[in-house]
Amino acid sequence: MPSIKSFIEATNPIGIAESIDEYVTDGMVTLTHFSDTPDLTVIDPAKQFSGADRRNREVRNVTGKSLPRSYFGIGVGQPGGYDPKKDGPVKRLKYRYETEFPASEIYDFDRDHLDIKGKMHKYSDELRAAHPNNMTDQAELYRFMDEAIRAEGYKGVSLDYASYGQACYMWVPVKVKQVPLDGAESIQEAAGLSRVISHIQNRPFVMISAFRGDKSKIANIRSQKDMQRQILQLGYTFIKTAGGYVEADHGEVLEQSVFVLGDDASDLEDLETEMRKLAVQYEQDSIALGDTNSVYLVNSASGERERIGSTKRINTSNIGQFFTQVGNKKFAFAE
Repeated sequence: MPSIKSFIEATNPIGIAESIDEYVTDGMVTLTHFSDTPDLTVIDPAKQFSGADRRNREVRNVTGKSLPRSYFGIGVGQPGGYDPKKDGPVKRLKYRYETEFPASEIYDFDRDHLDIKGKMHKYSDELRAAHPNNMTDQAELYRFMDEAIRAEGYKGVSLDYASYGQACYMWVPVKVKQVPLDGAESIQEAAGLSRVISHIQNRPFVMISAFRGDKSKIANIRSQKDMQRQILQLGYTFIKTAGGYVEADHGEVLEQSVFVLGDDASDLEDLETEMRKLAVQYEQDSIALGDTNSVYLVNSASGERERIGSTKRINTSNIGQFFTQVGNKKFAFAE
């Protein structure tokens, strides 16, 4: 009988539990489904194995005895989110569907507040004791897990897969809308970056994050969401981005940030003042401030400035140690 440990590690082999909290806005999470069937309006778990999974014998053999399910990516195009290009059967599919779903109705298996993993350990031991000479495949563990979670009122389960990112499966039919697939992601990302660059060159802005290296990911996500709510309450709009840097030992490191916009030059002073206050509140040493000509690193407490680049010279290739990411596109300021 396969060990329960090997089963759990198969869902998250690297042993680092992410959370869907990072991808939740106003209680809703975007679910993305890929299919080779056009014009769908509902993704129905009763039709499992009619699409991508029919090509994947391993998935079918393991999950075929469990509750019917349909699969969705979470956080597509975002750091740590689902990457269809890394999911063999999915990357060849032609149609993409999306929906907004209440995050509270999806069980976060990585956080596992009901200790389903512990219950699976106990169930596995009971099976082994009752049938010491019988082999029990992983399908029994899947079914036990699904039934235990569904009994608590959940409609699906989210998992962080090390190979292709955050995903979930649902036991209920989910209404969806079809969105562009072929070339859409790269076009949208390029448009997003172009839009940000246009703002940089025409409006005052601040780049700010609530993330800190000495806090857990969950704590950082909560701080970031709190900060974003305060920014909106102050009357500013923002674009979600990711601040990045390269470490010698760990490679690229990304953290959530926002690109906060003023309307025109008259907003610059108030924008700087309000964002510095937030930076101090969230224990940030500095913010990046742009005045349509230059970009400055501004000390949150003292207001001391250091020019770090020009808004007219923006690199989108040959990125150095520090950069900003919009979708999957990176840029950095140059002198």
